[in-house]
Amino acid sequence: MGKSKGTKKSLISRFNEKYWEPQRDKHLKIISTAFFASIMMLVYSITYLVILEKIDQGAYTAVAWVLGVLGLIFSIIIGPSFFFYFGQYNLLKEFLQIDAQSELRRMRTDAEDAGRILGQSYMDKVNEHLSKSGLKKSK
Repeated sequence: MGKSKGTKKSLISRFNEKYWEPQRDKHLKIISTAFFASIMMLVYSITYLVILEKIDQGAYTAVAWVLGVLGLIFSIIIGPSFFFYFGQYNLLKEFLQIDAQSELRRMRTDAEDAGRILGQSYMDKVNEHLSKSGLKKSK
């Protein structure tokens, strides 16, 4: 009859495979930029509606409402991903500042997971730090 649901890929999964996954090293930058842009839309909207609407006599009130709603929706959608990636980045940054081998061993699996999530360039930094510290490089 037709293709089963298991073999047919959705539009989102095709987008993910073709455009999103190859950019793994840039996920943090992309998500950060999108999140801060949505926050700026919210700030502009609130500023306009509270302060500038009285001065401007409401010429751009509809634009401010649209930007406010879009900024709120985008920040709700993107916010959790941003905080997850930023947390992984901070964990990796903390790991790269540690010199004690006992602490490195304790945090190694978390740092390797963060490196895999953030991309190959971050994983290379983890492996380089481990080799400098005298610990074997993970395979």
